[in-house]
Amino acid sequence: FKNNNSYNATLAKVLNGDNNANCNENTAACHYLNAIASARSQDDDTTIDNLTKAINLDVSYKSEALLDLEFIKLRKSDEFINLTN
Repeated sequence: FKNNNSYNATLAKVLNGDNNANCNENTAACHYLNAIASARSQDDDTTIDNLTKAINLDVSYKSEALLDLEFIKLRKSDEFINLTN
């Protein structure tokens, strides 16, 4: 997984503390994982961008994001509220 940016490789990197990891697959799961990584890096703009991409590909990520503690700091932001309503 060392030089790979697949979902599984990125997940392994994020779980090992690499919040700069970036999944390059154009899937909702990959964009959601990128949102988690950027939220851990406190990059709100990139988090919202990746969440938007994930939700556009799979609307079920709206409810997932509302419950996900990774995004707790964003729950009061207008962008997050508009995105998940």
